[in-house]
Amino acid sequence: MTELEQLKELATSKGIEYHHRIGVDKLRAKIASYETEVDYAELQAQIIEPVSVNPAPPVFKPLTPKQKIMLRKKKASQLIRINIACMNPAKRSWKGDIFSVGSAQLGTFKKFVPFNTDYHVPRIIYNEIKAKTCSFFREVPSGVGNGNNITESFQGKEYTIALLDPLTPEQLNELAAQQAKAHSID
Repeated sequence: MTELEQLKELATSKGIEYHHRIGVDKLRAKIASYETEVDYAELQAQIIEPVSVNPAPPVFKPLTPKQKIMLRKKKASQLIRINIACMNPAKRSWKGDIFSVGSAQLGTFKKFVPFNTDYHVPRIIYNEIKAKTCSFFREVPSGVGNGNNITESFQGKEYTIALLDPLTPEQLNELAAQQAKAHSID
C-alpha cells in the first residue's frame, strides 16, 4: 500500500473530506490541520460553559486570546524523543549543540541537545533542528580542460534526525529505577 493510499484511508477513518486527486503533501497537511483542530476542540471541551439549559448540545464559549496562547505553548512544549547526528564538518568534534527558539507570545525555549544520543526535546526545538541548513563544499572540474578544479558550495541539512517512538510506561519505570540506583534522583 502506498503512502497516499494509507493517508487516504486514515483521512476517511477520521471523516476528513478530500479531493480524489489530492497529493501526498496536501493530504498530510489536511490531516495535521484536522488534528490541530481536534486539540482545539479538546481544550474548548475542558472549559465548557453551557449557554442554554435544554438538552441540546452545549454551546461553547470561544477561547480567549490568553487561552489560545496557552494552547500554542502547550503544543510547542510537547516533548518529542529524537536522536540527531550532526552533518556539519565544522562541528565534527562537538558533543552536542545549544538550541534557543522563541517568540514574544511563547517565550524562549533553550536546550542543550547531545549528538548520537536518544533525547527528549520540545516540539518547537525539534522543528528548528529540522529546518537548519549549512554550507557544504566540494571540488568539481573547472571545465576548462587544464585539470584544475574549482570549489563549489551547496546548502544541505545540518542535522540528520531519527524520530523515535515515545517511551512506554515500562521503559519509564525501568529508567526511573536506573536513575534511583545511580542516586541521580531523590
